[in-house]
Amino acid sequence: MSSARRQVGLAGAVLAFGAALAAVGGLVGAVWPWADALNHFAPVWLVLAWTGGLSARFLLAPGRVRGGATVAAALAVMVAGAPMAVEAYQAETEPAPGPAALTILSFNRWWDSPDGARQAAAIRASGADLVALQEADGFAAEAAAMKDLYPYQLFCGGRCDTAILSKRPFLATGREDHARWGPGGTDFLWARTTAADGRPVTLATAHLYWPIPPWLQRYQRARIAAQIAALPHDELVLTGDLNLTPWSFTLRGFDRTLAPLTRRTHGLLSFPATWPVPVLALDQAYAGPGWRTVDVRTLPRAGSDHYPLLVQLKR
Repeated sequence: MSSARRQVGLAGAVLAFGAALAAVGGLVGAVWPWADALNHFAPVWLVLAWTGGLSARFLLAPGRVRGGATVAAALAVMVAGAPMAVEAYQAETEPAPGPAALTILSFNRWWDSPDGARQAAAIRASGADLVALQEADGFAAEAAAMKDLYPYQLFCGGRCDTAILSKRPFLATGREDHARWGPGGTDFLWARTTAADGRPVTLATAHLYWPIPPWLQRYQRARIAAQIAALPHDELVLTGDLNLTPWSFTLRGFDRTLAPLTRRTHGLLSFPATWPVPVLALDQAYAGPGWRTVDVRTLPRAGSDHYPLLVQLKR
C-alpha cells in the first residue's frame, strides 16, 4: 500500500471517528442544552461519516483502524441521519393538493447585504401575498419603492429588526423588540389582515439569537410562546429565522410549546447562502390547524446569507 493511499485512509478514519463523537455527543443535548448545539450540524456529521468511512474502508488494509472507522461511520450515520430521515418523510407526506389560498415569503435579508435592489426584485418575483422580513434594518428605501405592490408596510422600529409587507390593509398589529430582552424580549412582530379569500389571517415573524448561550434564547422562546398564545390560533402563521434546526432537541421542544401550531418546514437547508451549499436549516414556518400545506421551499439566492423561504397554504 502506498504511503499517500494510507495517509488518505487514515484521514478518513479521523473524520469517521470525529463525526461519531459529535453525533453521539449531541444526544447529551436531551439533558444538557450546551451539547444540543452539536445537533444543528447533523448534515455535516452525516457527510463526514460517509466520506471518512468509505475512505477508510477502501484505502486502509484490514485491521482494527479500518474496522473501528467503519463502525464509527455507521454509528454517526444512524444517529445523525435518523432525525433527518424523519423530517424528509414528513415533508413528503404533508403537502395537500390544490391551489394555494395564501403565499408568504419569509426572508432574513442580512444587515450587511450590499444588494438591496436584488432582494427587492426577488420579493417582487415571489408572488407572495405577505412578506415577513428579518434583519430589515436598512431596507426602508427599497420597501418604500415596492408600495405599488405592497402598499401596507409595518416595520418593528427602534431596536427591533423585523418587518411585514402586505398587499391588503392591516386590521391589527403588535410588536415586542429586544430592548426588553433582559430577560425575555425578542424581535417579534405580528399583523392581522385578510387573505385572497377575504377571510382573516394573522402573520407573526420573529428573529432569535443563536442558541448559545442556551439561557438567552430560552427566554426569547418563552416570550414568543406568550405572544402566540394571545393570538387567534386557527388563522395564525409564524415564520422567521429561529436559529434552530429541526434535528435539535430545542426546536422539537419548541414545536410542542407552540401547539396547536405545527411546523411546516422539514429540514430545508437555508444557511449560509454565501457558501456553495447550505448546511443549516435555520428558517422555520408554523401554521395553525386552519391551514394545510400546499408547498414549502427555498428560493434562489437573493443577496443575503439566508435563502428566502416561500410558504404556500390553503384552508
